[in-house]
Amino acid sequence: MLDKIDEVTSAENPQSVVIHGHEGKIQEVMALISKHKTLDNFPMQASAKEIKIADVYRKYDFNIREEIIDWSSDEGEEQREERDGWPFMEFYTQNTKRTYENKRKAFTFLLTDKSNQAPIIESDNTWTVTTSAHAGHSELLSYVEKAKTTTSEQLHIIVDNSRSKQ
Repeated sequence: MLDKIDEVTSAENPQSVVIHGHEGKIQEVMALISKHKTLDNFPMQASAKEIKIADVYRKYDFNIREEIIDWSSDEGEEQREERDGWPFMEFYTQNTKRTYENKRKAFTFLLTDKSNQAPIIESDNTWTVTTSAHAGHSELLSYVEKAKTTTSEQLHIIVDNSRSKQ
């Protein structure tokens, strides 16, 4: 995905990137992009709520860029207008495409947790990327190891395999 973002933003006619996904998954992608130094020059935009969630993720050692602009603010709007062809990255929790995506001025990534799909589906100006929406075995063990409980506290984890029965 990062290679495709690089390709899209550095093309002869660069495009902005809009990443649609669930809360939490959006912040994980923000962290991946923040580590990818070639994308440092491209501003990030998200809703005020997504920015607040990113602040929480930072407290738990997720390396997410500090400067993320609220896309609904005057500054966010000005940034999109002033860039005049210079790409930006927007994180959006709705699956509805933005006007500039429909006009092919931005490349779309749709993050989905539908496991019956191929890992990446390429179509037109959109990639649908299958991701895991739930913790895997190693992620769950890591969470338990990092949990800070005292002897008087108990850590309760509910492991539910009902999704695999569908």
